[in-house]
Amino acid sequence: MQAAYHNAPSPPGDFVIVALFALRLAKRIIERLEPYPKRRTDLYWIDRFLAPYHADYALAMLHGNRKADYLATYPMIVTRMKRQDRYPIHFEHVCPVPDLLRPQGRERVDIALRQAPMSDREALALVDFADAAFEWGSTVPLPAYEAQRLTHLAGQRRIAHSLQERPVYSQDDERFDGRYY
Repeated sequence: MQAAYHNAPSPPGDFVIVALFALRLAKRIIERLEPYPKRRTDLYWIDRFLAPYHADYALAMLHGNRKADYLATYPMIVTRMKRQDRYPIHFEHVCPVPDLLRPQGRERVDIALRQAPMSDREALALVDFADAAFEWGSTVPLPAYEAQRLTHLAGQRRIAHSLQERPVYSQDDERFDGRYY
């Protein structure tokens, strides 16, 4: 009787929202790292985990076994990734604005961004990177004068509520492909 109870699905309200963009960034970093034990397994797990989600989703709501698998596996992948000698170099390489990671470069970045502002896509990539970095235990300073726009863009991230959910765009959206899923 106990075994049946233990394998029962999680209650409907028991969920977590995870950052798919952080998994995508972790994959890019791991692919750049020198081979290490379990590297191929880590990449396989990330690919398998991300496969059901359309690329337009930044977040996913997880329940039950999928939630348990994520909570048991992803932290170990991040730990292994961060232990690699060249992790800091590859972490910097995937940053959309690498100079933000260097104290002496921040002023140059600030001046450059004021002269030629980032597109919304570039700004969201920077926010995604900063959020993933925070999830992995690092911080990335963001331009203070962009705070309102960056917060707004982060708030527009799409959440996949179920596996293989397709994004639905309005006809006004540039990503609308003429199909209603």
